[in-house]
Amino acid sequence: VCCKDCGSELTQIQPTRADSYGEPYKGKERGRNNGAWFELNRKLVLSALTSGIGGREVTRIMHLMGLPCAKWFDSWSFGRIEKDIRPTIRQYGKEVIARNSDDEAKATLEKDTETWENMSDTERKERKWTKHPDRENGAPLTAEEWEEMPPSERVRVRIACSYDTGWQKKGSGNQYNSHSGHGMLIGCVLRKVCGGDVLGRLCRCCHMANKMGREPDHLDACAKNYSGSSKGME
Repeated sequence: VCCKDCGSELTQIQPTRADSYGEPYKGKERGRNNGAWFELNRKLVLSALTSGIGGREVTRIMHLMGLPCAKWFDSWSFGRIEKDIRPTIRQYGKEVIARNSDDEAKATLEKDTETWENMSDTERKERKWTKHPDRENGAPLTAEEWEEMPPSERVRVRIACSYDTGWQKKGSGNQYNSHSGHGMLIGCVLRKVCGGDVLGRLCRCCHMANKMGREPDHLDACAKNYSGSSKGME
């Protein structure tokens, strides 16, 4: 990174105030969750989660870059920030999946309408369509008609999807003992995720609380929602 004025290499980056360009931000003035430093750390944690790495890998990167406070980022900051942003990530994920499902339904209806117009009467009778409840000729429901319906009264659209599952821990061929797994439903028209689920056999909060002989203090919902083998989970 170089200075745009003199071209010299920059060795230190300081977040600045929004109302005073160039003045380093002091975290205590605005609180823990609103400071520029905290926002920078939050983006770093979000980038790590998106890339599939954790606090330990981020700490190594910070050490190699010579950034300050790298030694305690994994053990203190990363986990706290991850817990803060976790509910927002989950809620946003649910909204994206719901929006993708609606888009897949509309794309399927548009494709069915186009196919209907180019088929013979015999082929139309053999094909299963998402039909309009008040239409007698058996023509498929259009995307515009479906979108105009109230969400609570919309007809369930028949969409084609592919489904795949996986574990967070790779199997060795002789041992399959991952504590968590996921499954994703992908639409065949738009290739977007229309549904998904994550199963876990272990909750670290409950596990540590049981070892210490106390009640678990969940900041979020318990991660354990499955009891059984890893193969059965998939």
